[in-house]
Amino acid sequence: MATELNLSSEVRAHFRDDLRRARLAALRDAEDFHDIIYCVERLGVALTGTLGALGAYQERLAELAAISALATEIPARLREFHQPFRDLYEIVKDGRNDALHQGACARHLANHALQLALVLEDALMPSEPKVSDFMVRDAICAAHWQPISFVRQQMLANSFSYLPFCGRLTTIPDGTLSPMSA
Repeated sequence: MATELNLSSEVRAHFRDDLRRARLAALRDAEDFHDIIYCVERLGVALTGTLGALGAYQERLAELAAISALATEIPARLREFHQPFRDLYEIVKDGRNDALHQGACARHLANHALQLALVLEDALMPSEPKVSDFMVRDAICAAHWQPISFVRQQMLANSFSYLPFCGRLTTIPDGTLSPMSA
């Protein structure tokens, strides 16, 4: 079946911005993931012209996603860094269904479990804590061997404006610092 994916530049910009807003909301509050789902559903309606369940939009959204190298091309080459779009879609669809069926009760339980864990963690802390007890151990950092696509994905997923560079720096003649070439 031939499909029409012709969305005007205004419609594309609208959905792009809508997805960005939804992603930022989810980063602020993990329970706000539903904003992303709603945006994906609205985009599915725009692509199919019909109102349906999230699964009903999968093929059309996959066709749209195929425009991006991040949908299949890059995951095929760099599977350890990227998941294919269809796999991501299934995970999100199934996770959304689970969350909706479990509803507020699961969120309240998660909130209570977090509070319980914080109390237990505090109780397990040494009486004279050290900085290492509180520091971030796995900071996100771009390395020279990572593909730009993965670095960009990490930046977008974490709402970073920049990532630290892992490597040695050298001073160039104008006095600025520059990564040392390998």
